Amino acid sequence: MANRPSRASSVGYDCFVFDGKDQGVKVSAITLDNISDFIAYLKTGTANNGLKVEKLSHATHIFICSHQARDKRCGHCGPRLLDDFEEKIKSRGMSDKIKMGKTSHVGGHEYAGNVLVFPEGTWYGYIKPADVDHILDDHVGKGKLLTDKLRGRMGLTGEQQRALKPGN
Repeated sequence: MANRPSRASSVGYDCFVFDGKDQGVKVSAITLDNISDFIAYLKTGTANNGLKVEKLSHATHIFICSHQARDKRCGHCGPRLLDDFEEKIKSRGMSDKIKMGKTSHVGGHEYAGNVLVFPEGTWYGYIKPADVDHILDDHVGKGKLLTDKLRGRMGLTGEQQRALKPGN
């Protein structure tokens, strides 16, 4: 997931990198001048040319599409879902385990609210406030997929994707 800096910023982009197993890293200061170094980092794990790499401290990261300029549905649903997630994470005492964030357009605005759960890269669609408890309790808490809201999981083949959903 990449976060775009403001147009006035020359600091560069941030990218969260997850391998599906561990907590991942945040790579900062990615610019056009060092993009080849970023690609090399992805291959080798060695950061050069001003890249900053920080190991993420939370076990789970949840990103919500909140891109208002690209899609009004995501811009409407996303911030409300983010507030619901943050409130419920805090009330459950999970703030040290789960980090929330907004992300730019992830595609499929017709599926708003779009929610991505990492490190495994699970992608949910049509998420409503009533689904927040299920994501926190069932997905994060028990490792159980919400198959009725599942759009897929990153890094799987088509056949593996179909196997995630019962009845396919």
